[in-house]
Amino acid sequence: MKRIAVPFIVIAFLFTSCKSEVEETIKGMWTIDTITYNGNDVKGCLNSNVIFFKEGEASTFPTITNGCEEVISPDNNSQPEKWEIIKSPNNADSIPLRLEITSKGKVINGIHRVAFHGDQSEKLLKMEFWSDSLYVLCRKGLFNYDKNLKTINRLENLKISSL
Repeated sequence: MKRIAVPFIVIAFLFTSCKSEVEETIKGMWTIDTITYNGNDVKGCLNSNVIFFKEGEASTFPTITNGCEEVISPDNNSQPEKWEIIKSPNNADSIPLRLEITSKGKVINGIHRVAFHGDQSEKLLKMEFWSDSLYVLCRKGLFNYDKNLKTINRLENLKISSL
C-alpha cells in the first residue's frame, strides 16, 4: 500500500506545483494578437483586445459587441467571469493543460487547450489557447522576459509526464 501511495503523492505534488506556476504566470494582462471563431477573424468585433486574468471571479474577457452579426450575435454583459487551469482528461495528450473559462461571452466561454511560447526576438511570452471553435494568440503584458527565462522554458516544455 505504501508503494502505491508514495508515487501518487509525488505526482499530485508535481501537478500542483506546475499548475500553480502556470496560474501565477497567467494572472495579469494579456493583449490579443489573433482571435478566430469558427474560422472567422473576430478581433475587430471585440469591445477590447485585452484580457485580464485575475483571481476569483474578477477577470475581464472581451466580448463581441457589433459588426459580426453574420458570424455571431453580440454578447450580453459578461461579468462575473472566472478561469482555472485543469489537467487534460487524456493522459497521453501532448498538450496536458486546459484553460477553463466561465463567461457569459459566447466566444471565449469553455475549455481550451493552452500552450506557451517564448518569443526571443520580441522578448515576449506568448500564450495560445484553442478549442474546436476558438483560437486565441496573445502576449503577456508587463512581463520581464529576461528575468523569467527559466519559467518560460518550463512552460514551453510542459509534458504530461512532468505533471
